[in-house]
Amino acid sequence: MKNVFLLPNRCKIWGWIVFAFSALFGAYILFIEESYFYFNFDYMQAFKNNIAIIGPLVGLSLVAFSKESVEDEYVMLLRTDALMKAILIDCLLIIICALFVYGGAYFYYLSFSQYIVLLLYIFIFRYNVYKYLNSNEE
Repeated sequence: MKNVFLLPNRCKIWGWIVFAFSALFGAYILFIEESYFYFNFDYMQAFKNNIAIIGPLVGLSLVAFSKESVEDEYVMLLRTDALMKAILIDCLLIIICALFVYGGAYFYYLSFSQYIVLLLYIFIFRYNVYKYLNSNEE
């Protein structure tokens, strides 16, 4: 089996924690402070925006690229399949939004699209692993 670099399994827990806190912080900045897209430069606001943007990406990346408790060839095949499906679904969503959504809403979707790919990958992969484990138990 070709060895692919993956993070240790315990990184998955830290990833969910980082994602939850930074996503809540980003929602606070976006909806409460309403200062996410201010164009005047303020160091503190830039720092908050960077936490709100980079934090969820780091958290989701830790979750997506952590080893499973049993990492074999079939799990790697499930990873590849989930990644391909996630990218395809995200491309289709971008096309649909480009055809039917305009203005600021389209800009917001493109901003969140970077997170949607990782979320789709995680959910598709987890569902495939769940189906695989249940088919082996029967």
